[in-house]
Amino acid sequence: MTIRKFVPLTLALALLGCGPTVEQQAIGTWDGSLNVPKMSAANTAADSMIQSIAKGAEAMVKPTLELRADKTFTMTLIVSMEGTWETDGHQIILTTNKVAGMAAGSTPPPDPFQSQPTNTEGKSTDQPQAPQTIRLELSTDGKSLVPATGQPGFEFIKEQTTSSSGS
Repeated sequence: MTIRKFVPLTLALALLGCGPTVEQQAIGTWDGSLNVPKMSAANTAADSMIQSIAKGAEAMVKPTLELRADKTFTMTLIVSMEGTWETDGHQIILTTNKVAGMAAGSTPPPDPFQSQPTNTEGKSTDQPQAPQTIRLELSTDGKSLVPATGQPGFEFIKEQTTSSSGS
């Protein structure tokens, strides 16, 4: 191959690899909405009721997700969650280490309105809260995150950042 053919080919290959990585696309603040798929065309009344409940829940708590460059996240759904994140292909994998202010591995405080399960020695049988894993799929354009399993859940749209120019 002559040098004339080699240089353009090398440039073309280099430019193909210059796009942002999945990690770079994921970093930022995301606004969420509840995605509840329709049950079927025959259940329009049930679908309408479910959609109405979902919109009401969404109005009470605006879901947000912040993915930081240091691979930590904060997510607010009904409760706040904190943890770490990683990528696997186009999936963003969130692993919680704190839910509603409680560290993973800690035992939830007793509910004063519920009888507490105990063993034969009278000790609590409540189990520590295990870390949760949430998988989200990043769209190819990097603008949306949806549940990776295709199940109902929260969808997130990346917040648009505006930069002011000094004109």
